[in-house]
Formats: sequence, structure tokens, C-alpha cells
Amino acid sequence: MSKQSVRSVNWRSILGILALLGILATVLAYLIFETRGMATRVFGTATAMLVIAYLATGGLGQLQFFRSRKFFKGSASTVYTIVVLAVLVIVNALAAQTNVRWDLTQEGMFTLSDQTVTALQELDEDVFITGFFPEGSSITDEVRSLLREYEYHSPHIHVRFADPEREPALARQYDITRRHTTVVETGGQQRVIGAQNLYDFSGYMGNEPTDIHFRGEQTFTRTILQMTQDLATNLYFVTGHGEADLYDEYASLRSYLQGEGYNPRQWNPARQPEVPEDADILVIAGPSRDLHRQEADTIQAFVEDGGKLIVLAGAAPGEEYRFSNLDALVGNLGIRLRADAVADPSRAYYMDAFSPVPRMDYPPITSKLIDAELLTVLPLSRSMYTDEEIQGEKGYDVKRILFSSPDSWSETNMAQPNPASAETTGVMALGFAVTRPRGDNADSGGDDGDGDMDEPVAVVMGSASFLENDLLGFQGNSDLFVSAVQWLMDRQELISIGPKRPVPRQVFLSPDEGRMIFYGSTLGLPALVLVIGMVVWIRRRNL
Repeated sequence: MSKQSVRSVNWRSILGILALLGILATVLAYLIFETRGMATRVFGTATAMLVIAYLATGGLGQLQFFRSRKFFKGSASTVYTIVVLAVLVIVNALAAQTNVRWDLTQEGMFTLSDQTVTALQELDEDVFITGFFPEGSSITDEVRSLLREYEYHSPHIHVRFADPEREPALARQYDITRRHTTVVETGGQQRVIGAQNLYDFSGYMGNEPTDIHFRGEQTFTRTILQMTQDLATNLYFVTGHGEADLYDEYASLRSYLQGEGYNPRQWNPARQPEVPEDADILVIAGPSRDLHRQEADTIQAFVEDGGKLIVLAGAAPGEEYRFSNLDALVGNLGIRLRADAVADPSRAYYMDAFSPVPRMDYPPITSKLIDAELLTVLPLSRSMYTDEEIQGEKGYDVKRILFSSPDSWSETNMAQPNPASAETTGVMALGFAVTRPRGDNADSGGDDGDGDMDEPVAVVMGSASFLENDLLGFQGNSDLFVSAVQWLMDRQELISIGPKRPVPRQVFLSPDEGRMIFYGSTLGLPALVLVIGMVVWIRRRNL
């Protein structure tokens, strides 16, 4: 056989071996990965090309060569290499299937908290989690890794992932219109969690956050506990007076609240005179018409019976915007609303004086925003002040939450703002929190100054526009509202699992250590390889 023929046979042999390896790799990729992802497609395409090349070079006619003694002598090392690689791949596949992991990070970045593990082990009903995530996304990898741990710790957790673009029918079944959305189902309930519910943002530079932290464990664990233990809070938004609509201006807020574990609903008192029995909090958001007297009385009775109230007033520049029944309802809390719009040019959002960026008081509600250095913007905000006479009569204690700068003023003509003609200038309150003594605390002299011993009653803010779709994502707007809801329900997070942050670690080397590492890697290692090669060559020559 000529040299050319031997060379041709060797190339065909290599192609055949590579084709066999490709087939093995494709099968393993298909079995290991949950979907037919990029790895399967790459291995499959490469294998098909190798098989075609092998057949095109006359591979079938050379099968006799593989049974020859020459092949076995010349290819022994190749066969050994293939066997070792195959064993390693199979061991790796089996290790992946057994779900045994070691978290070697000091912060436990990839380990579930004890709270989550306990909650999962105590589950007694099935929870189905469907994630609609595109392949190859960093968010997808983060959520998939987390939920695999949930499956590992509880046989009642069932997780599946689907790409909404590849499985549009399934996405339509769940009414999914955005990627990176998760649906949690159990006991006939369904909860939708968006990407905005999985991350904490802080340290803003302009409108861009400088610190982004994954808090998926807190979100998923809280949602599972709320759904399986029926701990969700019901927020009813009052309608019928031109208020913001949960399916229009507040559509993003509705989705966000659902992802945070709340049940936002709407209540029209004209159709249903009584407050729903399962209502925890009533929200009046930016009415353009006054409440009826009977409606205001019904809400007042709800508050006096222990219900919670949030009023988001909205600008009222002039006496024609004064709503007597709404003002009376808020007045009974010890708060008076001005018929105005607050102008604050020194703390204006994008130079709009009527979109003030307020300062914050009262840490029980605002501490999270202050610690994370998150700002809020309150467009078209109304100012307010306290009525100490009503406070003393009703037994309420009113604490300031938000306030404007000393350069602000109360404007009644937004078309021609003029601070010189303003009746009120300087620092003005833009939000209040209302508490009352608890039943067993009424005679004990009040609280410790932070409202911790008093019962939360209501939160009143001057703006309703800050929760609209186009502003909800601004820094701390959504966090401000959720913090107010948590405070009113007299509890912090149902489960407190802070986002895990990797701690950067540095190694400091002395000049001698630095030189040793540099010369050892650039000169020492190559020299060692050269010496080993020469020893092997000399020994072979002496055989």
C-alpha cells in the first residue's frame, strides 16, 4: 500500500472516530439538558458533517481496516483516550442527575436559607412553578439554578421552563405577554411573578441603578407561604369617582403587587354598598370627583372598626377642586388637605417644579428607601398639615413621612405659577402616617417615639400619579407604596431573606512573591515541560 493510500486511510479513520464521538456527545447532551438547547444543536450539526465527510471519503469501504492488526497497534492510545473521555462524560452526567452539590462560597451564594428549607420540608400540597424564560439569558440561569434547589428539598415542588417564543400556545394559556415571567400554582390559586419582583436596585446614578441584587429566594418562598397558608393581603382600590384604574393607569402596579404576594382588587361602593368582608386595606387613588356622603361614612366606619386606609390625594389647584366629603374623611384622621399643587423647583424631577422629589421622615415606612439611597418623585402632589384638635379628640397620632424643600410653595394656578402670590411657602408635608394606641396600650403612655407600640391606621400622600405605569419603575416609587402597605398590616416581610451579595476578596503580594509568580509561570513551567520531554526522548532512544 502506498504512502498516499495509508495517509488517506488514516484520515478516514480519524473522521470515523470523531463521528462516533460526536454521536455519543449528541445523545448525552440531549439526555442531560432539559430542552433541546444550543449544546444539542451544536453537537448534532458537527456530527452530521463528520458522518457525511466520512461517507464521502469512502468510509464504508474501509471498515475492513478497523479489523486489521495494524489499526489496533497504531490506535491503542486513541482508543484509551476515547474510553477515558467517555467514562468522564458518563460520570459527569450521573453526577448532574443525582443533584449533589457543594457550595464552596463563604457567603453561601448557592445555598437556600434555613427558613426556605424549613418551609419547603413542611409543604403538604403540590406547588407547580412554570417559568417563561428565553434560553441563554443570565436571568434564566439564575432562576433555573434557584428553583432546582427548591425541587431538591421538596417532592411537592414541580418546576418546568418554557421559552414563550418557542411555545406560544403555552404562553397564551397563561396569558403571558412578557419574558422572564414565572407562574406559581397551588390549590386552585395562581400567582404571577415578574422580573421586577426578583431584583433589588440601589445606588442610582441618574436613572440607572449601580447595584442590582437577586432576591428570587425571598420572592418565591414568600409567595409559596402566602398561597399555601392563605396569608395574602387584600387591597381594594375604590372606583366610581375617576380614580386610577388597576387595569389602565395602575396596570403595572397591579402586576407588581401580585408578584409581591398581594391581591389587588377593585371596589365600587355604588354597586356594592358594604366594604368587602375580606378587605384588609382600602385605597383611594386620585379621585376626580368627590365621594358621596354615605360612601365616606362607610369607609370611616371601616377604619374605626380596625380596617386600614391609604389615600393618594392628587393635586387640587384651587377651591373648585376641594372635595368636602373626601376632605372630611381625611380630616377625621387629624389631617387637613390644602386645595393646591406643590411647586418645588429646587428638588424637581427633570426641571418640572410640579414633580417634587421629597425628603423622607418616619423610618418605620421609609427606612428601606433611605438605606438603599432610593428617591421618589411625587408629580402633581397636594400639600397637607395636621389638625391637633382632631388628633386629641380621636386619639390619633400623625407622623410626617414626606416633605418638600424650603424653596417650595403652595400653588393654585398651575398655568402661571408665582411663588410671590402663594399663601403657603417653605417646607410642607406631602405625606403622613396615622396611628392610634392599641387596646392594651391605651393607658400606658403611648409608644417609644417610632410608633412601634401603636396600631397603624392610615397613610395619606399628596400624589396618586407616582404609581402610574410610566413612573412606577422610578427608583423607590413602588417600594414606598409596598412599605406603606407592610407597615399598615403591622408586619414586616413574611419571610426575611436578604439578597446575597458576593464579597470581593483581594490577595496582596510582596514584591518578592510577585516576581516569583511571574518568573515561575513564564520561565519555570515551560522549562519543566522541556525537561520532561527531553527525559522521555532519551529513554525512548535507549529502549
